[in-house]
Amino acid sequence: MREIDRGERRGIRSWWVTVPLSAIALASACAQQPTAGESATSTRPAEASGAPQGSEHSETTVTTTTTQPGRRVGALATLTFTDLHGGDPTVMTYAGPRDKNIDKRVTGTYYGKQNDPRRSADTMPVECVVTDGRNVASHPKEGEDDVPGSETWYRLAITGDPQFATKIYGNIAPAEQAALPECDLSQLDEQIAAIR
Repeated sequence: MREIDRGERRGIRSWWVTVPLSAIALASACAQQPTAGESATSTRPAEASGAPQGSEHSETTVTTTTTQPGRRVGALATLTFTDLHGGDPTVMTYAGPRDKNIDKRVTGTYYGKQNDPRRSADTMPVECVVTDGRNVASHPKEGEDDVPGSETWYRLAITGDPQFATKIYGNIAPAEQAALPECDLSQLDEQIAAIR
């Protein structure tokens, strides 16, 4: 933490308040790790923040928001998203890999632009594979590479709503892919029904 010059304090009554406030913010952010899209809020009384009673700093509120889902134990591979050099770098994941309407619900979006000097394509952990899912092909008319259709899908190893990514828009090292077990879809309908 850099030291704050007296001219930079802007309303902080004494320099010693900044240390406890920073410590509380760091501790709260580390201790509360919400899942995707959730916020964790913590309000501390004046005694915990070290600020004098009745001061403008008598309570400290820390809010932490995550944009990506939490990762689950059991990841056996890492998937790197790809836009196949097409125009839109957004790659979507779905509730399921089957050719059912309930499986076609979008449950996640990731960045898949290849060779972007400003940002790398998103990567996510994978826990299993489905080799007989609905067939997906690339869209060469939209500028994507011409890739043959595939029925292979990967279940992301994350908490929250089920997320399946098609092999067409994701790359996994061949050795990692060979080690992936087949996904058990026996409870997928119930998991999809629980999506809000």
